[in-house]
Amino acid sequence: MNNWIEELYMPIYQPIEANKKLYVEAVIYNEVKSQYTEKESEFIKANGLETLYSSLTELRLHWKHRDKREIQGTFHFYPVNRLMINWDEDFGGHDWAPNMKGFRPLDMFYESNGCVGFFVDRPDKTGLYLHAFESNVEPLNVDLEGYLKLLIVSKGFSWWQIVLVSHIKGTHEAGLTQFRESMPELFSNFDFDKFIELYESVRIDKK
Repeated sequence: MNNWIEELYMPIYQPIEANKKLYVEAVIYNEVKSQYTEKESEFIKANGLETLYSSLTELRLHWKHRDKREIQGTFHFYPVNRLMINWDEDFGGHDWAPNMKGFRPLDMFYESNGCVGFFVDRPDKTGLYLHAFESNVEPLNVDLEGYLKLLIVSKGFSWWQIVLVSHIKGTHEAGLTQFRESMPELFSNFDFDKFIELYESVRIDKK
């Protein structure tokens, strides 16, 4: 991603800003202004994070519907130095949830409820995973590049990742209906079937 403002942020931000039904609650965007440390650079490369962190250090957007409080969208890509912290204490990887060992929250979209992250030093755990707190992680079968492509289309709609889980498992997960009905109402060019087609094109388990 050569220009994250033009290629990632603006395609999400502009349709939200132009929509009179919506408003932006919070924004954070910090460009890379100095070189990463050697350890940070190694971490970025080892975990396939160059697509995002070659041009920015942190990115957050939180938008809401003016009338319907249940409709909102959010994403928050943590700075690299926070990804490098050992989160096993927080997620239980050291004790009560050994399956979470090595998990790192990449997109902490809801601080107290859920995030999307990846595993370090776990060859058995590839790609990104959705973690609804106090529940198991669910594989999304996408890498960071695929996730960003889907994020642009979904505009970060609350729990949009559930759509991918529903598609993978062939189930009707909570939140699927709201996403499917609300997105075309908010963004006239959104097409659910094309969203699923895009997902199928970026799945790493089918390459």
